[in-house]
Amino acid sequence: MPFPLVKFKQWTCDVMLLRYQNGRPALQLMDAATGEPIAKATVNLPDEYLPPNEVFIKNYGENEGILQSLIDAKIVAPAHRIVATGHSHVGQCRLIHEVE
Repeated sequence: MPFPLVKFKQWTCDVMLLRYQNGRPALQLMDAATGEPIAKATVNLPDEYLPPNEVFIKNYGENEGILQSLIDAKIVAPAHRIVATGHSHVGQCRLIHEVE
């Protein structure tokens, strides 16, 4: 099942489900009109526990606001855990859509 469109800053985005090398899900936002990459919404923290249907959302720097955009589009649930990454914090969120 495809993800709903996401409004992030001035873009309307398709969301692509990718995989990190360790098999964890990654979310990439692509401009729905041009197909250009806009932002990678997730980060991979291999030393942190993560259930198969969850992601770590990067919501700082150029990605500020992306977590709320993904929540509004019903792609992820609100963060249920905050994880320190050394220089910032990321939210651990459950994907609302099933990930195979």
